[in-house]
Amino acid sequence: MISYAQNFEDVMLYRVFRDQPTGFYVDVGAADPVHHSVTKWFYDMGWSGINVEPRSVFFEALQRERPRDVNLNCGAGEVSGEVPFFEMSLTPEWSSFDDIARTEAMARGEAIVEHTIPILTLNEIVERHGGGRTIDFLKIDVEGWERQVLSGLDLMRHRPIIVVVEATHQGTAERDEAKWEDILTSAGYKAIYFDGLNKFYVERRRIRLAKHFAVPPNVFDGYTINDLAVLERDRAAWLEAIHALEQRLGESETDRAARLEVIHALEQRLSASEAGQAARLEAIHALGQRLVESEADRGARLEVIHALEQRLSESEADRAARLEVIHALEQRLSESEADRAARLEVIHVLDKERLALTDQRLALIDRLKIVESERNQLHENVAIQNNSLAALYREINVLGRCFDDVKVVDNASALRLLERARRILNLRIVSVCPESY
Repeated sequence: MISYAQNFEDVMLYRVFRDQPTGFYVDVGAADPVHHSVTKWFYDMGWSGINVEPRSVFFEALQRERPRDVNLNCGAGEVSGEVPFFEMSLTPEWSSFDDIARTEAMARGEAIVEHTIPILTLNEIVERHGGGRTIDFLKIDVEGWERQVLSGLDLMRHRPIIVVVEATHQGTAERDEAKWEDILTSAGYKAIYFDGLNKFYVERRRIRLAKHFAVPPNVFDGYTINDLAVLERDRAAWLEAIHALEQRLGESETDRAARLEVIHALEQRLSASEAGQAARLEAIHALGQRLVESEADRGARLEVIHALEQRLSESEADRAARLEVIHALEQRLSESEADRAARLEVIHVLDKERLALTDQRLALIDRLKIVESERNQLHENVAIQNNSLAALYREINVLGRCFDDVKVVDNASALRLLERARRILNLRIVSVCPESY
């Protein structure tokens, strides 16, 4: 699977609903439809649900990306109406209906834009848009407004299988579920997991599902982080672009070879024309000699010479035209060479980026291997401790049988035997758990 959630909440929920191709969720404080979304993976599987989001920028993104979902541009509260909503300038993801959140943001020096936002209870939202479906999971992330949201839901009538609520004070690791947890526990929900940010609850009748929350997300869940998946997709696109450029470069090289072949043929023709011109000049020289020898025939010879000079002029004009064609071809060849150099430079840049992405991916793989090695070492240490404790219990049983077999004559003998047993036990405990002494 691909995990989009901030703290792998979707990985934990997928353990429960892995074999369920369709389902129904309610996400209060849905925010972005992809980034840090708890429901994105389930939507891609074929699920649908209700997204409650007061911020217009996120609501519009949900409308574009989640056509199967019901997307509501409002808040959820204890009663219906209109309530001021405080939008933070520096940390917009912490925007809230909560007065305490507003006070803390002002203390941090944030500018606050106040809007009046409509509020509906979760009872109204589910009854209008739920279609009578069972809520597989309810997720709440409302920055201090949790009690108001839960107070607006009749948990005896609408009973989500799993409830996930952000359970730390805004922007800190300080837990604050005590402010609202009684609403869930009094309705028959049991806390089964805390991931450092959120607390997971299950309906008591389905307590068997708690087995899926025994350990945190790990390599056996078979998930990939969305950011890494995006890098892999970008890398494939870049490789495809490089391949296309290489093909275009190959075509350019083929075209260049054809042009060079044409130029070579023109040069051959020019050489042949130069040889013909030399032969003609030689004939003119011979005619001049004959003219010197016979002045009487000079008129006729001059006419012949004039004709030959005209043919020579035509040959020169033809040669100039051919030289002009060759010059144009050379210019086109130069332009082709410049274009080829630019393409080679683009390919070089893309290849450097591809190598950088490969290095990042290898670094992530190395980090995963280190974590796996540390986890295996921890398992080995636990196994050693268990073996030592088993040996200690066997020692205790042997001492017990020895004590039963001794015929104690007086209190002093009994005390000496007990003291000896105590020293042996202490030595064994120290050897098993030295950090306790």
